[in-house]
Amino acid sequence: MPVPAQGDFRLIMAIGCGAALVALAIAVFLPTQRLASAQEPHRSRQLSDHR
Repeated sequence: MPVPAQGDFRLIMAIGCGAALVALAIAVFLPTQRLASAQEPHRSRQLSDHR
């Protein structure tokens, strides 16, 4: 089996890097699940302030 030339190797690496960048761009726009506790203020602090 012949070894690929340097230009062929660079082309394959460029295609792989391009695919990785496309996957990263897609992953950035995926929705994430937020925790309910991060959105609401802590009620224990509010109750302790009123005493």
